[in-house]
Amino acid sequence: MEEASAQQQGAAFPAPPFYFQRYTLENINLLEKAKADPQNPEIAKNVEQLSFPISALEPPPPVKKGVCWMFGRPWPVQDSLASLAEQGIEQLYPKETFDRVKELKKLNHSAVFNFLELVHTLSTSPSE
Repeated sequence: MEEASAQQQGAAFPAPPFYFQRYTLENINLLEKAKADPQNPEIAKNVEQLSFPISALEPPPPVKKGVCWMFGRPWPVQDSLASLAEQGIEQLYPKETFDRVKELKKLNHSAVFNFLELVHTLSTSPSE
């Protein structure tokens, strides 16, 4: 019974990659020492004993152009907001400049009016 329940349990996230075990405090300190004094023979000896190249502990350089892959999908590095027309969405406000304060007040009045209308309907005949 316990085996069946153990098989049914799943992880919400995948297990971390195997190389996460490389990032120990000792290895990170060794990387810092190797950067500071690359000619030191003691540090070179410790670096040679590692089962992986010490450069693998360096973070990769940030992607500056093109796309990067995240969650299995490509994402543009230079994130730009597409216009409504580019997204195929109708633009409900004028393209030229307009008074944002006036438009927001109209939107606020409309929301308050509809809310009060809903409250009135619920208070007079709640069965509807």
